[in-house]
Amino acid sequence: MSVPTKRFIGFLVLFLIAVMICAKGFDTSESQSEMILPYLAALFLVYMHFPVRWKNEPKPIELYHWFGPALLLITGGLFDILLLQACGWVWAWHLWTAASVDSAALRPTRASIAFLFIFPWITYDFQAVGWWYRLSGAWVTSFTFEILGYPVTRQGTEMVVGGIPLSVEAGCAGMGLLQSLLVVGTILLLMAYPRSRLFYLLLPTLPLIAWLANTMRIVTISLAGVCISVSFAEGLFHTFGGLLVILIMVLLCIPLLLLIRKYFPDTSNS
Repeated sequence: MSVPTKRFIGFLVLFLIAVMICAKGFDTSESQSEMILPYLAALFLVYMHFPVRWKNEPKPIELYHWFGPALLLITGGLFDILLLQACGWVWAWHLWTAASVDSAALRPTRASIAFLFIFPWITYDFQAVGWWYRLSGAWVTSFTFEILGYPVTRQGTEMVVGGIPLSVEAGCAGMGLLQSLLVVGTILLLMAYPRSRLFYLLLPTLPLIAWLANTMRIVTISLAGVCISVSFAEGLFHTFGGLLVILIMVLLCIPLLLLIRKYFPDTSNS
C-alpha cells in the first residue's frame, strides 16, 4: 500500500468518526444557519494547515498510544458523554498528524483546540448552561427596557414589555451560537497569534465574548419585537440574527487583536 493511500485512509477514518460524533449531538432546535458554521470552520481549519509537507514515510505509532483515544471514545459512547468522545477524536487527530506531517502552516496542538470546539458537546452535555444563558439574557433585556422607560415585568425567561409578551425560548439559548463563536474566536486567535503564547492567554476570554454576543442578540431581537413587530422579530430577523452577531464579533475582534499586537508585542514561541 502506497504512502498517499495510507494517509488518505487515516484521514477518512478520522473524518467518518467525527461525522458520527457530530451527528449524535446535532440539535434540531437550534438555528441551522448557526449550527452549520462550526462545520464550515472545520474545513477552513484544514485549509489553514496548508502548505503541508508530508513525511516520506509515516512514523510508526505504537499500538499502546491508541489506547487513550480509544478509551475516551468508548467511555464517552457508553456513558453518553460527547465531550469525552470529542477529546478522544482530538487525541487521535494529534497522533495521526504527528506521525504523518513533517511540517505545516498551523501547529497541531493549537489546531486541536479549535477542532475540539467544533464538536457539539456544548449543546449536548451542558444543556444547563443554555438555561443560564437564557436567564441572564432575559435579565439584561428587561434591565435595558427599564432604562429605556418601558414598563417591564419578568418571571424567569418570560417577560411582558409595554404590554407585549416576550419569551427567551430554548432556541435563543445560544448554544449553537456559543459553539460557533468559540470556533470563530479560536480561528481569529490562530490567525493573529500562530506561534505566540498570547494565543493561550487570550483563549479564556472567548466564553465571555460569546456570552456578550448572545446577550446582545437577545436584546436586539426583543427591541425589534417591541419597536417593529413580534412577527418581524420571530421571522427572518430571528433566523439570521445569530449570523449578524457573529459578523459583528469578527468586526470587533479584528481591531481589538490588532491593538493588542501593537501595544503588547510578544515574540515568544510555544
